[in-house]
Amino acid sequence: MAHKDVRLQLGWKHQFQFAGYYMAKEKGFYKKAGIDVTILENSGSITPSQSVSEGNVEYAVGRSSILIKQSLGERFTALGAIFQYSPMMLLVTDVDQIKTLEDLSGKRIMITNDAESSVDILAMLFSKNLDKDDVIFQQHSFNLQDLIDGKTDAMASYITNEPIRLKARGIPYRIFHPREYGFEFYSDILFASEAFVEQYPEATADFYKATIKGWKYAFDHIEETARVIHKKYNSQHRSLEMLIEEGRALKPLAYAYGKEKLGYIDRYRIQNSIEAYKVMGLIQKEPDMDHFIYEGNHPKMIDINLTRLEMAYLLGAALLSIILLFVIVLFFSIRKKWLITKTSLLEVIDEQTEKLETQNRLLLTQSRLAAVGETLSNIAHQWRQPLAGITATTMMVRVSMQLDKPISHDELDEKLTSIEADCQYLSDTISDFMTYFSSNEYHSEPFDVKEALEKVESLTSDMCRYNRITFKSNLESVTLINNKNLLVQALINVINNAKDAFEHNEIDPDKRLLLMQMQQTNGHIIIVLKDSAGGIQEEILDKVFEPYFTTKHQSKGTGLGLFMTYEIITQQFLGSIRVDNVTYTYEDESYKGAAFTITLPIAPESDVKSV
Repeated sequence: MAHKDVRLQLGWKHQFQFAGYYMAKEKGFYKKAGIDVTILENSGSITPSQSVSEGNVEYAVGRSSILIKQSLGERFTALGAIFQYSPMMLLVTDVDQIKTLEDLSGKRIMITNDAESSVDILAMLFSKNLDKDDVIFQQHSFNLQDLIDGKTDAMASYITNEPIRLKARGIPYRIFHPREYGFEFYSDILFASEAFVEQYPEATADFYKATIKGWKYAFDHIEETARVIHKKYNSQHRSLEMLIEEGRALKPLAYAYGKEKLGYIDRYRIQNSIEAYKVMGLIQKEPDMDHFIYEGNHPKMIDINLTRLEMAYLLGAALLSIILLFVIVLFFSIRKKWLITKTSLLEVIDEQTEKLETQNRLLLTQSRLAAVGETLSNIAHQWRQPLAGITATTMMVRVSMQLDKPISHDELDEKLTSIEADCQYLSDTISDFMTYFSSNEYHSEPFDVKEALEKVESLTSDMCRYNRITFKSNLESVTLINNKNLLVQALINVINNAKDAFEHNEIDPDKRLLLMQMQQTNGHIIIVLKDSAGGIQEEILDKVFEPYFTTKHQSKGTGLGLFMTYEIITQQFLGSIRVDNVTYTYEDESYKGAAFTITLPIAPESDVKSV
């Protein structure tokens, strides 16, 4: 077979999970590179690594578990990792009984027999001290109805299938994703045998470049790609709508580090995966990594065009570096007692890592304390009016008694009813704030973003009224799968920041405007919060999301509110947030202030297909 007439073995059946290969073929990217590619779906009878090892195909799509085969002496080269995080997770529908991983002890888990196929799930369970004796593993039927009917308690799933189907049927569910427990495995790794890559380097380079181009096209044109798959690659008979949802769900996993790093493989993350496999006993011998990561995965090409003077400077710097290196080597050769052994170096690393983790925990605690402070301030605004009503009513009753003016039964009943209503309002307020400020940050479920934003408006309404801030919104219903309460927290932090800006800049109360707008575009939700507080000084615009940065007096601000918002949006929602100074018109009047733009991918972070 000619080296440009190749076969590609997929990791599963045809679906959007492999869209980039379809589009590279359909849009002629492979053909333009002189490559004829035959795309083969997986029947399940043979693994992708077997197909490559036995010479049945030239390229295949697999998981990080090919490292296990590498440790056993097989020689593969990983061209690129399409998904920076594994889409695999555990899915449960009994959300009332199974709230944490530990709740799976003694429960049934539907999973594939091959440990290599589910190593990320096993690693996650292992991290919570759940081994094979603590749970009941069942053969995976790949039938979602088994989970719905209670024939199993949990099932291994992929981000592009079951949760989307459960959402469509209105069935509540909870997911447990390995990434939330510190396991960041690559998925859908495009690989070939090391021998093939060495024998056909140019063909491999052309194939990889065309593939990446195909993936970029697929994610830039999700609906068009879904129509192509629906028409030509739909052996599972999925609806067009489900294929579109699948594409939107996968895009954040592929672009986790930016579009320019599509397919990127990091050696340190690969080594972390190896260490995880060692802990679980799946790797006994260190795999040969000399040629595992394809040299074209992240080429280091530099366009050098230097003047003679610049070249002289570089040569001088290189000479000084060599002299310095010689002095250091000589010094440590003489002073052997200062040499750091591997053991002591690891101890230093552990000590520094522990210090860093302690600092991070302290920062997180301080962030939460800052949020508690803001919450208490909001509660105070919410409570001020009903407490005043209760005080006025009881005072009226007391004065009537002191003046010996009897109160009729109906009048007394009316006053007591008023007090009961105010007390109920106070209780409801506490319940609202407890719900939205004590959430489990790892709990994700479908929610209407419009309802979440309306709750933000409700929770801050009294604060805005007290500070004479006019709050206007323009919202639409869009379903998102993530943690609704954390989004509410993040937005309230931005609104509290605007409130402080109005006070700090002494804005005329009649000019205090806060606009919350929302739109859906290109698979993303864009939320814009604009104030009329005059804007932020240009020299500090790029610092507002840094921890501890604040322009307020130390008695009035911690500088952690916007930092916490940034962490929630970027880490939990895989979104982005930026702030700009803007001048805008509202109801024929001009305003100047800051605009916080939050962009959230509609795709859920943790929905998945069967494997």
